[in-house]
Amino acid sequence: MAFRTYRTTTSMLAVALAMTSTVAMAQTQQSQPAKSSDTQPTGTSDTALADQASKDIVIVGIRGSLDKSVQVKRDAAVVLDSVNATELGRFPDSDVADSLQHITGITINRTTGGEGQYVSVRGLGSQYNITTLNGRILATDDDGRDFAFDILPADVISGADVLKSPQASAVEGSIGGTVNLRSARPFDHPGFHMALRAEGNYNDMSEYGGFKVSGFVSKTNAAETLGLLVGVVYSDEKFRTDALNYSTWDPDNPGVWPPAPTDSSDPPANAQAVNGLCCIQFGSVVDRKKRFAVTSTLEWKPTDTLHVTVDGMYTKLTDPQVAYNQSYYPDFTYDANGLPEWSDVTVKNGFITQFTANNFDPEIVNQTIHRVVDTYLVGLNADWEASSNLTLRTDIYRSHANRPEGGTDTFLTAGLVSPTPYNQNIMHFSANPNEMPNISVTLPDGTDYATALASGQLDNQSLWSTHYDGLSGDTITDTVTGAKLDATYSVDNSFLKHIDAGFSYQKRSKSRRDISNDWTNGSNQYSTLYNTMPGQPGPITFATMGQNVISTFNFPNYFAGAGGSFPTTQVLINAQALLDGLKSLDGTPNYTSGEGVYNFADTLPQFNPTNSYAVTEETFAGYIEASFGGPHWSGNIGVRLVHTNTTAKTAVNKIISVTVADTANPTSAGITEYSDATPLVAHGNYTIPLPAANVNFGLTDNLHLRLAVAQTMARPNLNQFAPTETDDTSDQNYVVYYDGNADLKPIKAWQADASLEWYYHRNDMVSVAIFGKKLRGDITTIERNNVDIGAVGCFNGNPCQPLLFSVVEPINGDTSKIYGIELSWQHMLNNGFGIRAQFTHTWSHASVDGVDVGSVAGVSPTTFSINPFYEHGPVSLSVSWDHSSSFTYSNYTEIDGVPAIAKAYDWVTATASYDITKRIKVYVEGRNLTNSIVRTYLNGDPNIIWASGAVGTSSSVGAGYTAYGRTYTAGIRFGF
Repeated sequence: MAFRTYRTTTSMLAVALAMTSTVAMAQTQQSQPAKSSDTQPTGTSDTALADQASKDIVIVGIRGSLDKSVQVKRDAAVVLDSVNATELGRFPDSDVADSLQHITGITINRTTGGEGQYVSVRGLGSQYNITTLNGRILATDDDGRDFAFDILPADVISGADVLKSPQASAVEGSIGGTVNLRSARPFDHPGFHMALRAEGNYNDMSEYGGFKVSGFVSKTNAAETLGLLVGVVYSDEKFRTDALNYSTWDPDNPGVWPPAPTDSSDPPANAQAVNGLCCIQFGSVVDRKKRFAVTSTLEWKPTDTLHVTVDGMYTKLTDPQVAYNQSYYPDFTYDANGLPEWSDVTVKNGFITQFTANNFDPEIVNQTIHRVVDTYLVGLNADWEASSNLTLRTDIYRSHANRPEGGTDTFLTAGLVSPTPYNQNIMHFSANPNEMPNISVTLPDGTDYATALASGQLDNQSLWSTHYDGLSGDTITDTVTGAKLDATYSVDNSFLKHIDAGFSYQKRSKSRRDISNDWTNGSNQYSTLYNTMPGQPGPITFATMGQNVISTFNFPNYFAGAGGSFPTTQVLINAQALLDGLKSLDGTPNYTSGEGVYNFADTLPQFNPTNSYAVTEETFAGYIEASFGGPHWSGNIGVRLVHTNTTAKTAVNKIISVTVADTANPTSAGITEYSDATPLVAHGNYTIPLPAANVNFGLTDNLHLRLAVAQTMARPNLNQFAPTETDDTSDQNYVVYYDGNADLKPIKAWQADASLEWYYHRNDMVSVAIFGKKLRGDITTIERNNVDIGAVGCFNGNPCQPLLFSVVEPINGDTSKIYGIELSWQHMLNNGFGIRAQFTHTWSHASVDGVDVGSVAGVSPTTFSINPFYEHGPVSLSVSWDHSSSFTYSNYTEIDGVPAIAKAYDWVTATASYDITKRIKVYVEGRNLTNSIVRTYLNGDPNIIWASGAVGTSSSVGAGYTAYGRTYTAGIRFGF
């Protein structure tokens, strides 16, 4: 790839793009740095390494940030990479995950607005990694351990380190790598410093804008014994994401084509197995993200031998999301004459890619997710040199995340009412290669549905009603409390440099409270309102309820560049008006069930004890590690012993009996009797040794060879310990499904690393690393048949007998292997130009229950990042191109043996800044400058666009088709 160099002038600021920086990484577990050998450092396992680097190098812009990263990498005892702030309160990218993407081996998953949310390391998803802040576990706001980076403004972070090869003194819990975030400290830059920043942004697709303001103050006394840093960040930004949120291709819809007639079970001789479109839902997700964050660090060093640090961080994310979706459910049916109602059918590669469906019901869905997350972490760290040979360190912290969402989310439908007892709307569907499909609907009077929506003809409240009204949401809390004590004993005049030993305790408690109306069937109480049932005087419309529920509007640039043809007018469902209208039906005959009267109270969300849990995890860990060194080499070897006790609490509705009057009728489901919710407590424990060894050979003063081998582990997600239960007794099929298992053990892996690094100039470096990981005990499911769960079956009026069930539950059982190579290069010229580049490729192989399923899903096997930049005098320019290759998005879809394949993806950012004075800087930035779009297809077939998601639970953006648009930012900074 070639880059053309243009003369640098001040006028470039108007068009410059921008951003990134970095390479490299530091491990930061807050332990003592090792004493140096004769020729080079032996490395360390704590923040002291990064602290020392920040004092040795004054960070000034892109070059200073990259220079620091190189020094941290060079001095480390392990394989690592890092990204560092370009100045106080300024991270290279506006999103922490975006900056991490420039590091070798890192890929990210994006959420609404295109922000990076979850990080994958070396071919392993975020569930195999841990995220820490200053070496401490961060509480998370979802069911798992995955840290969502979008809760954290990048401004509160001074650096982010990715530990790739572990050592015994490091906190356990990751197989891919540990991401450690670092907050700034006043002793990093002695004296008085401050920075004030204000910026605004604009997105060209949504035409929404936003702003962010931040301020930081850092002060140390003249003797540098006391320092305080305080930072505050507030942002208010609005995003729109156009996405295919749900698309299901059903092997039973219609199953074969031509289909079997209704009077015969045998299809025609020329019939072939096909997959038909069951349902498709797409639209725009709009969210307004407000973030507030405060960070503070107090450092006290009363003597040369005692260093005390107290630090804390609080963030609040308020992110209400509203998805405006079109919904098309063209189920295959037969007409009154027994003829198939799908015509004009085209089959390609086993998929029906074109059809016309009669008796179709067009619907609109509005979904809201009220995501509000409060997160804090506070801690105290003390470092005491008890003698010239003995150093003691202690660290105590508490982290907490709270997401009080229970019962506040809505999933509301509006169906177009037909003037006849059965809808006579006609839907036409055809797939397009690499594009969204063509969808059109003809109304009974011949009017085009899209035209009618756009002209306002369908704003009439008498034309709409509802049938699904989901009220849901989980309240999730997560609390992590940790304490540790470490000691380092230094040895004089020996190749044994020092011995480290320590003990740590961690308690983590996570709970989920499901508050919803699906489990009570309250979401379907009004499911037949827009149809006419026997005895019902007519469709119960919004006009009948006396409510103004429906209104239409249009988004600018809606699905621009997506291809395809479909209605583009949006429909807003006024949630409160709809609920008021449903409540007004109280006391009227219930045509849905055919019994009793409607009662709105039955639709309100209620606490569901059987889908809720509380899990507590207590971990005791101890380690011993010896560090060695001699002329031109250094290393460490040690073992960490981890013991964890787990307690999971939930409730189950035990099946008491199943009664079927006629077993000869295969569709006779019978009556299932349940107990009241019964509390269930389950316990588990495990003890695992984790040996690790690292060695660094100085082949020359500038050429280093690192070798590492270790056993690592990743714990199951916390919800996977809770044995919440569902069952299936329909069609005389008796299965119990457990979502969790308290006996689950961590996933373990042996890994080996080798890294060759050539530091051919102070700021310049080339490195190549190879690695391999063999995972065992990954989480899979097992089905055990003929299990007596204590229920009885009562069939055909005969005496009841014990009824045996199949039981499905998660277990440790899968294996996988991952190998990879990483290349990185950084080069700076004296004239201000420079380049940073990285390339990573991984090979993976997974086995599920002994069956080969191919590559590990969810992570791109090939990524690269290229970052040319220019920084000289008052001018700074940078462009980053991040590329992810095509990959298996999911091995499991609705069609057995057909994976979902994500297409290659590029993300380009750029920045330009100009120092008006030494204290005032102006800057502009651009994100997603190539307007990249995420696309995922079934089996890689460009005709079969795919997105999975459980309807009524999430917006599921990120698969199928997702567009974010370009975002431009302009700002000003004052500081010294």
